[in-house]
Amino acid sequence: MSGNLWRKKFLSVIVLLAMAVVWVFTFSSNQRMAAAAIPSFVRIGIVTGDSTIIDLEASQGGYRLLDKATGKAIISSINCGDTCRVKMESGKLKVFGASAGGSMKEKGSFKGPVVMERKSSDSLVELDGKRYRGSMEVRANSGGTGLVAINQLMLEEYLYGVLPREVSEGWPLEALKAQAVAARTYTLRTLNKHSDEGYDLCSGTNCQVYGGYDCEGANCTRAVNETKGMVLQDNLGEMAVTLFHSNSGGYLEDNVNVFGADLYYLKAKPDPYSKGYGLYDWGLTTVLEGRDSSGRMGLRELLNADGASIGHIEAIKLIKNPAGRVEKVIITDDKGNTTEKTGSQFGCLYNPGFQKVGADQFMGRFFDLETDATYSLMGVNGLVATVSGRERSLSVLGGGGTTRTISSGQGALSVQGAAGTGSIKVLPKTITIKGHGWGHGVGMSQWGAYGMAKQGFGFNQILAFYYSGTRLVTLK
Repeated sequence: MSGNLWRKKFLSVIVLLAMAVVWVFTFSSNQRMAAAAIPSFVRIGIVTGDSTIIDLEASQGGYRLLDKATGKAIISSINCGDTCRVKMESGKLKVFGASAGGSMKEKGSFKGPVVMERKSSDSLVELDGKRYRGSMEVRANSGGTGLVAINQLMLEEYLYGVLPREVSEGWPLEALKAQAVAARTYTLRTLNKHSDEGYDLCSGTNCQVYGGYDCEGANCTRAVNETKGMVLQDNLGEMAVTLFHSNSGGYLEDNVNVFGADLYYLKAKPDPYSKGYGLYDWGLTTVLEGRDSSGRMGLRELLNADGASIGHIEAIKLIKNPAGRVEKVIITDDKGNTTEKTGSQFGCLYNPGFQKVGADQFMGRFFDLETDATYSLMGVNGLVATVSGRERSLSVLGGGGTTRTISSGQGALSVQGAAGTGSIKVLPKTITIKGHGWGHGVGMSQWGAYGMAKQGFGFNQILAFYYSGTRLVTLK
């Protein structure tokens, strides 16, 4: 009896421990879900430099201007056409107001921030010629040297102004909905990115490009509304890292190779859906020295202008990662000296910051190249080796097992093949770069989403392909 009683007590303890583990897991999961609720509003930095004067105009509906420190009204009624001016002066915010067509009148100096608060949901405030939903806050920047303007509005309203700047209003609805979910998830994941500066996210490419009310479109707004509250979560219930880019070039990149974190849903894999859309293909042909017919500097001049000291270029070697993107470019001159660039640095020699966009521009680090000294040799078992210059002699294996070395002092090697005699240059003169895709290649290819939607895939299927293993949930 005592043994059976002991076993029963032991089993009871095990059951209680198991229940406790389940409770803790459930509680922690619920806590994560609660923590991931939709915020009441988001704060977007619109003016974030060193401006000392900011003018705000009521473009539609009504507003009032508040001193946020005290909650008191500075201007109780601001109607359509009325203007407020905030000026940084002696460390304080000096406020002026003017009715439509009237002159500015001083309203006093305040420590700040001051908020132009909307009175109705359809109110619009204008700043630097652009209209915005929500309210607009003006405060001193973190250094106290200038002013910051912050657009405070609801999350979905913010996304109305994001989607048309990231994709096209004319795209298929399912592609737009996939972008809406990715953008919403990204927003909530990175919501405190600029908290030290007084706002959540900026309006530029450092976060997500946000254009305000004037860039909104009916289709993009519909996509946001039809996916309201929908986000992607990982297998721990956390917001997924929903990175996206323009075009993968046919092969997605592993997040480890770009941003460092090893995430199971951001792995390298083929992406057939991006093929043929946007900047799937790009390239250019130019000279290695001097200037080409369009005035573009040759690679030697670009390298030396960038701080290198390189002679006549003999060879260029690409080192690629498993996804096919260039990690390193090794350039060798005719004296055997080498200089190295990362794939991105090499591309930026031709297109600084990848600011110019076009199929005839250098657009990223997913590329191949060849020169007019590039040739291929077939060896045993049909193995083909490709060489880009620098070989001043070749050893040829004859039928009897003997070798013969051929060389040239004239800057070229003559090779007899099935089609006749050919010439291989020792010093290349031109370079042709053939690239694919635009952007870092991690996560969702926007043009791939377009391609999938064109083929009839739903937005949930698009998200499942580009963020494999995440789950779609709706937050309240």
